[in-house]
Amino acid sequence: MEDFIPNGTVMAFFQSSAPTGWTQVTSQNNKVLRVVSGTGGGTGGTWATSSGVTTSSGGAHTHSTPSHSHSHSLSAGSHTLSTSQMPSHNHTWTRGTSTSGNMTPGSEAGSGSASVSTSHTGGSGSHSHSLSGSISSGGSGTSGSAGAHTHTITAPQYIDVIICSKDA
Repeated sequence: MEDFIPNGTVMAFFQSSAPTGWTQVTSQNNKVLRVVSGTGGGTGGTWATSSGVTTSSGGAHTHSTPSHSHSHSLSAGSHTLSTSQMPSHNHTWTRGTSTSGNMTPGSEAGSGSASVSTSHTGGSGSHSHSLSGSISSGGSGTSGSAGAHTHTITAPQYIDVIICSKDA
């Protein structure tokens, strides 16, 4: 019987143990197979697939771009001030006098006019406004925080194969 596979050839097998005439290679373990269009035989990556979901692939890091922005849309409820909430104040006006003692409507104050003030009113008390509206998260920027944090990275789906080398 003629053997067409050269000795030392390495192949992947989708089975539990090496076939007769082959030896399992155990130096490559817990990795995903990657198909490349260039030269094969390379390795890479930083985490084992059996770890499943991981919370850090590169350790703690800091984002240099803005975390994120918020848009706010709020409105103040209406409120009518009571006299006690108004600042203390008075009103002043000028009234003219006439020889008859009566003011003619629309007449201008002339000589003999007088300044008249109302008494002070208002108590300078406090008041409040209710707010209504919405605050929504979003906007532009990179999600994250200003300090160290982690990201959740999931492992790709995989199948278990063994790598075997053709015996001499």
